[in-house]
Amino acid sequence: MTQKRIPTSIISGFLGVGKTTAIINLLAQQQARGERWAVLVNEFGEVGIDGAVLQGSDDQLTVQEIPGGCICCTVGMHFQVALPRLIRTVRPDRLLIEPTGVGHPSGILNTLRNEFLSQALQVNATICLADPQQFSQDLLENSPVYYDQLYLADIVALNKCDVAEAEKIAEMREFLATLPPKQAIVETTQGQLDPAWLDLPLQTERLPSYLVNQQTHDHDHEPKAPNVEVLSQLQSTSDVQRFESKGEGRHACGWIFPPHTQFSEAALTALFARLSKDGVDIERAKGIFQLSDGDWLLFNRAGGRLEMQAVKQSKDSRVEFIAATGNLPDWNALETALLAAQNPHE
Repeated sequence: MTQKRIPTSIISGFLGVGKTTAIINLLAQQQARGERWAVLVNEFGEVGIDGAVLQGSDDQLTVQEIPGGCICCTVGMHFQVALPRLIRTVRPDRLLIEPTGVGHPSGILNTLRNEFLSQALQVNATICLADPQQFSQDLLENSPVYYDQLYLADIVALNKCDVAEAEKIAEMREFLATLPPKQAIVETTQGQLDPAWLDLPLQTERLPSYLVNQQTHDHDHEPKAPNVEVLSQLQSTSDVQRFESKGEGRHACGWIFPPHTQFSEAALTALFARLSKDGVDIERAKGIFQLSDGDWLLFNRAGGRLEMQAVKQSKDSRVEFIAATGNLPDWNALETALLAAQNPHE
């Protein structure tokens, strides 16, 4: 721990704001600099979509995943074990941390700055991505984590401004003006961040409005053994693995398919397009799929918008959906639709 401290940045933001795309863009810029970067990814569910996408974007990149809940809940076990191991074994030139969209940055910052890790890590400015079209008073009032992500950020990047309404951008800027001054509030598209922001200093004087600790943090994640229980009723006939988790008033359900599985792009597009039906609102849907022609495609639906992006080959196809606990879809019906999209004959 006596070597130069590793520059470390948290890239936060609510569900579906484009954190993974932003990190991929940053990674593309660092490749020319010849640096060795590492990314620690925490996802709400058990499936690990973002980790798979990031690993496929750069063969030289080290990606460490912590699935199954926000870091502030797993910090006592997985996070404090995984992070020191990553530092010792990889010793990256820079570390990026992508918390789950419902993860609280305060607990992460406190851990990164503890007596041990502060000797190895130089914690720099926290960057929060936000989708102006997603912004609402209802979200502020009912999601204290969302409020604190914006409140505690040093830099707020208003992402997807090319598809957001001008009134929504103005509304969000008006709200941000009521918060403590930031080092920057910027508008961007497609997750384009300035790498220079990664070296700006962390502002430490802000305290969260939503306290995060074992006694007050309102989660209902259940501790899980290293091997997560597979819940799919169809596992014995299809070899499809199904995972579920819940917390922060949300429920995640995801599937991992055998490596050889291929899908119909048309069937997947239709499935993702009709996710909000019968009063059920899928808050985020994200999946990486191998298509019938052998290409790989990332599907990402949030805020009522569907984005599709070509990606490099992954080890398998996988998908995850997140919905409000009191407004869940029929997971079995969704699984049936996914299975029906396999092995196309087009």
